[in-house]
Amino acid sequence: MRQIIVSVIYNSDSLLQPGKLKESLVRAAHHSLIRHTKGITDTVLFILLNAPDKEKVAAAIEKYGFPNVVMTFPEQKMIIGDTDGINNLDEESCTPDELLGKDDCESDEFIGEIVSRWLEEQHPGALPYLAIDGYDNLNVWWSGIEASEDEIDYSDVELFSKELPGTHKKRSATWLKILENTKEDPNEYHCYLGQQYLSLLSTVLCEWLHGFDAVSGNGYNNFDPLSIRDNLGLDDIYIGYIWGQDNPGISLEEMVCDGPADDSSELIEYALRSITENYRIKIKEYLVDVFGSDSYLFFSLHASIWPRYFEPIGDHFSSLTNCDLVDYGELERPWSFVTDGWDECAD
Repeated sequence: MRQIIVSVIYNSDSLLQPGKLKESLVRAAHHSLIRHTKGITDTVLFILLNAPDKEKVAAAIEKYGFPNVVMTFPEQKMIIGDTDGINNLDEESCTPDELLGKDDCESDEFIGEIVSRWLEEQHPGALPYLAIDGYDNLNVWWSGIEASEDEIDYSDVELFSKELPGTHKKRSATWLKILENTKEDPNEYHCYLGQQYLSLLSTVLCEWLHGFDAVSGNGYNNFDPLSIRDNLGLDDIYIGYIWGQDNPGISLEEMVCDGPADDSSELIEYALRSITENYRIKIKEYLVDVFGSDSYLFFSLHASIWPRYFEPIGDHFSSLTNCDLVDYGELERPWSFVTDGWDECAD
């Protein structure tokens, strides 16, 4: 998936030293070019401070050959690679000297404002993402992954977004792309069973994200099985088939006569909730593979709700995962939700 990288260069004048290339930039550009040849074009935003000559610094960055690079200087100007020109960021006026003259807190807050606005306006669908091998030599302020609606081949992004918690509605395409990548051969989704399986995974993910919203205190578990069945096109026959596989010892007579369902809609809702419960661990394990670890997945979910752009993403991760006892009381439930795959408070 496409990665979004924000890097801060505090002494941009070092880029103008004749005959010298920064090894970190060379390595990052090389990694970016390799991914570009594989059809994945990452976006790298450089926040350049203390730039004596913006045009020369921009030219120096472009020489490294990043396929898609954006450069911003803290003086209301943004320079975008590939002759896209100069755009106004509408940021608070502040020269590099003034910025570097502030204390760390104020400087970090100012950088955070730039990052926050840029992500909101240009990459609202990006998810925080820490497994950025290849870019880790840069001074990374924020990193994420992103997909756009036109990259989704087998699902309706708009209908899926209606079922997601508010935090993730703009990220619906990114989540769907993560799910589409579950199969090595995407063509498997062209058939009926493939499409139904993808809709089922989307349903489980939707419930799982609602569950995290509930245990983290950001909202309630508003997962609606019948609504998502209609919006994602889940077939009742497929639901019944999967439920039957998961519950071979229960007959239809037991379900209807002695079970919790009084009519067909309640029967479908019961079956779908039972299926999603059985698939929670599977979706959690897949997401851990994508994000890199339980802690990385937990961080991405938590930082999606409560971002902290005023500090580097690595510092945010460290402060969140090395919290004191007071903070741990608030994080215990969402942390156990991720590590165990669910928590009773999410129901």
